[in-house]
Amino acid sequence: MNAIRCEIDFPLLATLTPSERLRHAFARPRAVHIAHEIAEVEVVLQAVSRASLAGRWCVGFVAHEAAPAFDAALETQAPDARGAGGPLAWFAEFDAPVAVATPSNMASSFEVGEWQSDTGHAAFFDKVESIRADIREGRFYQVNLTTRLAADFSGDARAFHAALQAAQPNGYHAFIDTGDAQLLSVSPELFFTLQDGKVTTQPMKGTAPRGDTPGADERIAWELTHSDKERAENLMIVDLLRNDLSRIAQPNTVEVASLFALQPLPSVWQMTSTINARLRDGLGLADVFRALFPCGSVTGAPKVEAMRAIRDLEMAPRGAYCGAIGYVAPAVNGQVRACFNVGIRSVWVSQGRATCGVGGGITWDSTAEGEWAEVIYKSRFARRASKPFQLLETIRLEEGSFALLERHLARLENSARHFRFAFDRTKIRAMLASIASEHAEGIWRVRLLLSTNGNVAIEAFPLEETPTTPQFRLADEP
Repeated sequence: MNAIRCEIDFPLLATLTPSERLRHAFARPRAVHIAHEIAEVEVVLQAVSRASLAGRWCVGFVAHEAAPAFDAALETQAPDARGAGGPLAWFAEFDAPVAVATPSNMASSFEVGEWQSDTGHAAFFDKVESIRADIREGRFYQVNLTTRLAADFSGDARAFHAALQAAQPNGYHAFIDTGDAQLLSVSPELFFTLQDGKVTTQPMKGTAPRGDTPGADERIAWELTHSDKERAENLMIVDLLRNDLSRIAQPNTVEVASLFALQPLPSVWQMTSTINARLRDGLGLADVFRALFPCGSVTGAPKVEAMRAIRDLEMAPRGAYCGAIGYVAPAVNGQVRACFNVGIRSVWVSQGRATCGVGGGITWDSTAEGEWAEVIYKSRFARRASKPFQLLETIRLEEGSFALLERHLARLENSARHFRFAFDRTKIRAMLASIASEHAEGIWRVRLLLSTNGNVAIEAFPLEETPTTPQFRLADEP
């Protein structure tokens, strides 16, 4: 068990400052609770609840295929413990957090091959049309159809997780190393929080790509907010979750706190809604899972029939993807505290392969082409993290003065906005001024590199004069 380690980096919803986060690392668990069979899932959750009441932390996940443990009518594919998702439930129990260690060179300590989908373009189109035909016949209103991407992986999975966090910041992030596999989650979607007897859910439904310019980005956001299709898709899931919560809530306590709120993510705009409820006395963590799992935003509505379609249409079990990933904290006043994300934007690494799921909700108004495009732009978080890069500006410095500095900074800022890099003009100017003071004489070539998290590296090299008659040759190969 010495190889097992976990990290959580979750927003604190209870605070007034959204930037406040819970960041903990854990190592050397005192126990590990694992469910390989359906009958073992609730046993694991009961063990986790007892650990919370005893003042301990638990970090882990519940796989999508664990759904029949809470309702036998929720049918899934047979789980594949050695494949893309691991066991049905896995939690490590810890006495207390330990210090967090950040990889020093995340870009060079892992390598990811080309991502390949398990569903081709034509097959995906056929599946979308099949769902729409069943909607027309009244079988269901919506089905969340997903595909699996896979790639070769080598190196440090923790460093890859750090790159994923940079590509998909500010979400509900978790890194879980089971000793045999690693789960890297940077989900932006809250499944539920359980605190002081209050349950909060925040489903995401309604997606659009970010624009290439500020004007285009603003227009896309407005169109998403006013899209009848996207609002209807979101409202379906809100109604589903309200009904799910009513099974465990005190009478008249289920409320929609916000509806159709827009959240900017690095590669997409996402529409979210928030629903609250007070948990009935005597109910606990397992009861919340029994009422809500899997989250309606990754199944469809009605949930039972939508999950049958998922079972029949998808190529492989989902595993932790579309399950729930999170932590259970020490109880306060005898009440278990917990927070779980919806396991989207999550990568499972095992035996030299990385697997990542992407998908979206199919409604009657969906088009196969539009849903395929959504799969493409939702996968950008993994593709960008797989090939980390920096933004580069090369600036002429002559006798302590930069040439065309304002144009260089404007170009860098535009690139940073496009790729969702952090950009601090004041910080960069101060660093450039320092370089200029150190190289006040002569002509220099200044190389400025900006990383996605806003880190800046600046170097200066002597600038050789361009020869009057340059020599060149054509390359033999491209």
